[in-house]
Amino acid sequence: MQELFEEHKDKIAVGALDSVPVGIVWISQNGYILEANEKFCNEREYTIEEIKKLHIRDINPLISTKGWRKYWNQVDEAKTNVVQSEHMTKSGIVFPIETTSNMIETENGFKVMFSIVTSILERDKFRDLLEVTSHNAKVVGWEWNRVDGEFTYTSYLQELCGGEEGDCFESLLSQILSKTQMGEFRALMEKCTNEQEEIDHTFTFNDKQDIEQWIEVEGQPVVIDDEVVKIQGTIQNITNHRMFSDEMHILKYCMDHSEDQIFWSDDEGRLSYVNIKACEALGYSKKELIGMYVWDVVKISEEHWFQHWESLKNVGEMVDNYLQKRKNGRLQPVMTKKTALKYKDKYYNLAMVRDMSETVAREAQLQASLDKINELQARLSLENTYLKEEISKEHRFSNIISKSDDYKKVLAQVQDVAATGATVLILGESGTGKELLANAVHELSDRSDKPLIKINCATLPENLIESELFGHEKGAFTGAYERKIGRFELADGGTIFLDEMGELPLGLQAKLLRVLQEGEFQRLGNARTMKVDTRIIAATNRDLIEQVKKGAFREDLYFRLNVFPIINIPLRERKDDIPLLAQHFMEKFSDKMNKQLEGISPASIRRLTAYDYPGNVRELENIIERAVITNKGKILKLPSSFFENHLKDDEEDKGLVTMEEMQRDYIIRVLEHTNWKITGDGGAAAILGMNGKTLYSRMTKLDIQKP
Repeated sequence: MQELFEEHKDKIAVGALDSVPVGIVWISQNGYILEANEKFCNEREYTIEEIKKLHIRDINPLISTKGWRKYWNQVDEAKTNVVQSEHMTKSGIVFPIETTSNMIETENGFKVMFSIVTSILERDKFRDLLEVTSHNAKVVGWEWNRVDGEFTYTSYLQELCGGEEGDCFESLLSQILSKTQMGEFRALMEKCTNEQEEIDHTFTFNDKQDIEQWIEVEGQPVVIDDEVVKIQGTIQNITNHRMFSDEMHILKYCMDHSEDQIFWSDDEGRLSYVNIKACEALGYSKKELIGMYVWDVVKISEEHWFQHWESLKNVGEMVDNYLQKRKNGRLQPVMTKKTALKYKDKYYNLAMVRDMSETVAREAQLQASLDKINELQARLSLENTYLKEEISKEHRFSNIISKSDDYKKVLAQVQDVAATGATVLILGESGTGKELLANAVHELSDRSDKPLIKINCATLPENLIESELFGHEKGAFTGAYERKIGRFELADGGTIFLDEMGELPLGLQAKLLRVLQEGEFQRLGNARTMKVDTRIIAATNRDLIEQVKKGAFREDLYFRLNVFPIINIPLRERKDDIPLLAQHFMEKFSDKMNKQLEGISPASIRRLTAYDYPGNVRELENIIERAVITNKGKILKLPSSFFENHLKDDEEDKGLVTMEEMQRDYIIRVLEHTNWKITGDGGAAAILGMNGKTLYSRMTKLDIQKP
């Protein structure tokens, strides 16, 4: 008998949930039924295939979609909940139920509601249902009350024993048991009463057709104040469980050929059953696997398994991710659904295992794609921020204003080089509009749909220029609290404009040369080389050849930049444009200051045209702005005092001076004019059209100090 049980215990345990006398159901977050045991289906008159197509609203007439979401959230927050409601059968009969729900969540975030559903009909109806259930399940429910000595039992005992209605419990039992067996039964009852030991005994007898039958008698003591007051139990005909059946063979076949790996292990972690899929996945034969331990095929320590097993026995079911160990030593990710089942005081672990290698690979690929998308989104955000800053700059021109024939030659050069993608070097004095030419080159190129990223090499401290150009990683240096994308990376596919190129430190010139030659660079704090496709436009007011001779500028970088030089002519060489530019600036500032100016006086136009503008277009703009501020009438007039900076003939006779000397003299004149006020309204920086920090930097470089 024991050998037969050991041989077929795996088949018996599989149906354990269907043998539970309460309904069990698994429900998804959207309210659809995922699984249910036989008890749950039968009570509602559905097959398992039918009920798995239903929404919870199909069997619970009291719950709405909103009510279901609220109930799900309550269970999700508290992890368990008990509620009373109603269920409806397939034929429309409504009956009251009590539901105990628990939320189960896997490590990857998948949630499912596990509910135990019990009918709570009135006592008479429940008693009738109990009788029907007892008869259908062929299980006798019995109770012995020690206080009054009475036995209570369900009516199926009469059918089992062949007695008559009204016979007492022992009288009915004695119809099938011998005197010796009845003596054994009484001894078991006495031992349960005195020692509080549960009853679990099997008796055999021959029925009227002389066929051997097996019944299992179970009983549990009900103890109050350390004294047994009742014994409650069951009597079940287990003859069918002792026999081979076609259903068991079918079940065994289904388990063997399941697409999931199936493992049965005992309380010691020893494998007692594996299916074909498990053998194929691990590379072992079934004979090799039976008798091995769970930790032989899963990357887990023996100690950890026993700790985990105790937890599983408490909760009943778990879903976890593991690494499975193949016979060849290779590890593969799997998702395992484990269920602890108890049979005759012994626990068994049922594990349903699914290979997740393809899923993990897809998730890794998806994560890589998401990381790339996030990086592109961050870059796009920075580009948008940068472009908004550029648009908002006070002195940004929307186009180039000129009718000068000499300047048209410069614009023709811009048009010639724009579509080629060649590196452009724009030379010229400060204030001539080199940035406007860079804008024009970019807008006329096939990169116009990508950003034009600008950086002034003279306005940033030397220790920050590299970070601005090439970016840095979080923690690359003190103060690097987060990762920064550099200007070259922002300009990938577009154009970068390096203004005041002559101010770039020698150390960075080598890195810039690498970008020009190879199209690659490295972020600060990151050894990975990054590739970019960026067109470079550089501008400077310095004599780079002289800088090369002094060793302040790399010769190889100069030749790399000097592919297509454009010399932007000063305003004094395109005087035909002065009236046009003056009119443009007058309209710009009159709108800004809400003044109604109709034009510029002829005398003012003559003064404007006669002036040489050492500060070029920027100086003209500042002159017009000051004139608009002080003007009182409808016609703009510029007094001669506005041109006090004009070089006198005796100063011109002294000979030519360097660009730096000219800048130094002019900045000092403007500072004296503002009483050495550098920033703010009416300050030197505003007159010169420069940022305050830029002016401070230029004063330090030119050794300009307040007397």
